[in-house]
This record gives sequence, structure tokens and C-alpha cells, in this order.
Amino acid sequence: MADTKAQRDQLIDQLVTATNNWATQAVTDINNRVTFLTRVLQGRGAGQLLSGNQAASQGLVVSEINKFLTG
Repeated sequence: MADTKAQRDQLIDQLVTATNNWATQAVTDINNRVTFLTRVLQGRGAGQLLSGNQAASQGLVVSEINKFLTG
């Protein structure tokens, strides 16, 4: 344990430094993951997926309207 105020203050300073280093690394890791996952989505054709969903939705709406109008 810390015997003096100076030792305690030094330990607290070390803890603050370690916490700041950890936080900086955690933010960097998260940003790297976001970049990677964004590229994965782009590579897998997120635009194609969106277009496919829009086309399917449009087909469903047209089909439901036709059912409603024809009874």
C-alpha cells in the first residue's frame, strides 16, 4: 500500500495514465471495427441488397393493391 501522500498521488497518476491509454486504444479498436464492417457491407453489395428489398416491397404493395381492387 501507499505509505505517503506522494506515493498515493503517484499511483493515482499512473491509474489515470493507464485509463487514458486504455480508452484511446478502445476508441481506435471500435473505429477500426466500424471501418471494417462498413467495407464488408459495401463489398457484399449493400446497395444491391437495398435495391432487392425495394423491388420486393414494391411487388408486395402492387400485389396487395391488386387484391384489394379485384376483391
